[in-house]
Amino acid sequence: MLRSLFQSRLGFLFFILSTMGYSGYAQEEVNWLDFNQLEIAMEQEERLVFIDFYTSWCGWCKKMDRTTYKDEAVVKALNKYFYAVHFDAEYKGDVVFQNTSFGYVPSGRRGYHQLAVGFMQEKMTFPTLVVLSQEYHIMQAIQGYQSAKDLLPILEFIGSRRYREQSWEAFMQSWNKD
Repeated sequence: MLRSLFQSRLGFLFFILSTMGYSGYAQEEVNWLDFNQLEIAMEQEERLVFIDFYTSWCGWCKKMDRTTYKDEAVVKALNKYFYAVHFDAEYKGDVVFQNTSFGYVPSGRRGYHQLAVGFMQEKMTFPTLVVLSQEYHIMQAIQGYQSAKDLLPILEFIGSRRYREQSWEAFMQSWNKD
């Protein structure tokens, strides 16, 4: 009887949680890759590349991790259109990318990683988001914190290739109507 009571309460709890839209275990997350995984993935299927350059001490970077990159629509857009890379711009190890080795450079109180400084075009502001073409050419660099509301239209505009057929202004007019 005790077992039956426990099972019925457990079943009831599961029912309540599922009807409330509880998705704690099923919530989709950004499929973050490292640069080695990126090159392997690109051999299988070419996509645009989204790189989030951050540092461990950057408060705005941490806020994006807690909010923007947890937003369901942002996660879906990143996973649908891009290979996403989350890279610490002060990473102390070596990274081989495109058959070139990049390393950490000690400088001042903090150093920097050569790969980050190259893609960030020597503008070391955090966070910096960089979108690359399939050929790894910089298409867009965005400096500073981006809320989900601000980042999502950028991801959709670039990811869906709408930039090929309409201006950013025209896209945003239609975006704001939706």
